[in-house]
Amino acid sequence: MFKKLSIKIIFIVTVTLFFILSMTLGYIIITDRDILLKKAYSDASALNRRIFDALTEIMSLGVSDPRVIHNAISALKASEEKDKESGVLEIRLIHHSDIAKTFKDAEMASIYKPDALEGPQDKIEERALLGHSFSGEILLNLKNREAHAVKYVTPLKAEVRCLVCHNINEGETIAALSSVISLEPGRSLIKKKAIRYVFLFILTFIFAIAALYVFLHRIVISRILILSDAARAVAKYENLSIEVETGAKDEIGHLGENFNEMIVQLRASRNDMISAKELTEAVAEGVEEGVMLLSRDYKILWANKKIIQLSGLKKNDIINSTCYEATHHAKQPCKPPFDLCPIDDVLKTGKSKTIEHKHYDKDGNELIVEVIVHPIKDEQGNILRFIHITRDITAKKMLELELMQMEKMSALGILSAGVAHEVKNPLAIISQGIDYLNRREPTNTAKDSEVLSMLKEAVKRAEVIIQDLLVFSRKSALEIKPENIKEVFEFSLELAKASPDFGKIEVVKEYMEGLPRVFVDRVKIQQVFLNIIFNARQAMPQGGRLTIRVDVRELSGTGAGIGRRSEDFFSEGDKAVFVEIEDTGPGIDQDKINKLFTPFFTTKGPGKGVGLGLSICKSIVDSHKGLIRVESPEGKGAKFIVVLPIVKK
Repeated sequence: MFKKLSIKIIFIVTVTLFFILSMTLGYIIITDRDILLKKAYSDASALNRRIFDALTEIMSLGVSDPRVIHNAISALKASEEKDKESGVLEIRLIHHSDIAKTFKDAEMASIYKPDALEGPQDKIEERALLGHSFSGEILLNLKNREAHAVKYVTPLKAEVRCLVCHNINEGETIAALSSVISLEPGRSLIKKKAIRYVFLFILTFIFAIAALYVFLHRIVISRILILSDAARAVAKYENLSIEVETGAKDEIGHLGENFNEMIVQLRASRNDMISAKELTEAVAEGVEEGVMLLSRDYKILWANKKIIQLSGLKKNDIINSTCYEATHHAKQPCKPPFDLCPIDDVLKTGKSKTIEHKHYDKDGNELIVEVIVHPIKDEQGNILRFIHITRDITAKKMLELELMQMEKMSALGILSAGVAHEVKNPLAIISQGIDYLNRREPTNTAKDSEVLSMLKEAVKRAEVIIQDLLVFSRKSALEIKPENIKEVFEFSLELAKASPDFGKIEVVKEYMEGLPRVFVDRVKIQQVFLNIIFNARQAMPQGGRLTIRVDVRELSGTGAGIGRRSEDFFSEGDKAVFVEIEDTGPGIDQDKINKLFTPFFTTKGPGKGVGLGLSICKSIVDSHKGLIRVESPEGKGAKFIVVLPIVKK
């Protein structure tokens, strides 16, 4: 009900008018009452003055009998009381008890009988005999009903003409006059006037509200409703041909003129937008990249022909479908760690994002694409929509893979000399052992056992070297699934502890509680951990401490693998699992740290390795979209750090 503008205006005006009329009525009644009191006081004062003048006139005629004076006052009182309009209730002449002593004539003093006159009845009249006048409203009980009246008490002070008879000074109080005048006739009149005022108030109030209602509906509300209907037609039905009649040249009329002017501008803007849209679509349709306009909830608002061709959907079907349905044929948005959604990153940072993605064409063929997402913002910087650009780089990536394979094969060529040397030595030992066994009679001696042990160790080394070469040179698919990183590492550690010289090393474990799962190929990641643990063991031949830390941290700063480049696996602020393996060996020289992951680089002595272990570790970690780093303060051991992405729910 109070949602309507007319009701609100009528309510406000009603309350305001009621308040104004009530205040006016109250002011009128209070003013009439004040006038009534002033008139009563004036009448009482005049009455007292007339009585005093009558008394002095009687005494000036030589009348000294108190009874005559009393009768004169009674007659005057009776005449005043007969006058109903005067409202006189009481007139009293109050004397001192020793007033006779003031007469100069002894005979007059002897015949004067003050007890025939009235004495004071209360404190007010006693104070009046001391020269203090009084005027005020009093409440009387007349015939068992309350009556409002005015009491006026005036001290009678000696004048020059009074000194003829009285032996007193001029200005001294001789007696006092008390008159009581009823206010009931005036109050009754005020009540009648108040009733008339209230009736007039109600009529005025009803007329004003009715007039206001008619005025609002005919002059204001009806015209506003016309404007509202026109605005609804523009907003809901996009009707830009509508115009409204402005009517009178008042505020609403000006509003109508502004509305019509707005419609004209909207028509022009729509025409400009249609032209701009046609130009934009022509440009977008002419490029080889797939272009989409996306909402914040991944809905496709517009797509060019390239995207439509790749998705296999019709133009009407692709609009309002989602980007992941059109490009991935999936039912849910891309999720990390391997399907990173660039829109999520743009929402987080507010900046454009470029990443590599796997899309699928209408036949289900895998495409390697470069996706660029640009945010579209309003004036306050809030992201409203996204421009999604897709560039097919499948051929480029295939060429890069072929070049990488060629580089690996080239590296294998460089490796051949080292391999020939490393394989030749154990084979030579095997050959010498065989020759030794062939030149003598077979016997079960300690020397025979030692030679056979050497043969077995040499063969094992040759197998390890050949296996490393195979891992480095060939491509193999990852078998990735969510794994408990603590269990994966513990298995690798148990394998390493089987080595006979591992007993000299103290192992310290610092595992965080509630570790999240990671996406890894369990066997390959175990190979990484095992290689790093073996390196740490070899760095502490006399024993030492191996500290293992596994926890979750937030990546800070930008650098290798962290940032917004297409080759980066993490963004700043992402959380990941950190695995640290720290030894107390002699450490690694700073000039060699940057070469540790280079194929065939090794810090071990001759015959102890070909330098493929850490390069293979880096290749495995890179395939998991993770990071591997090494820190080695001078002379304080080495710490290898492996960073792996978390399985996100």
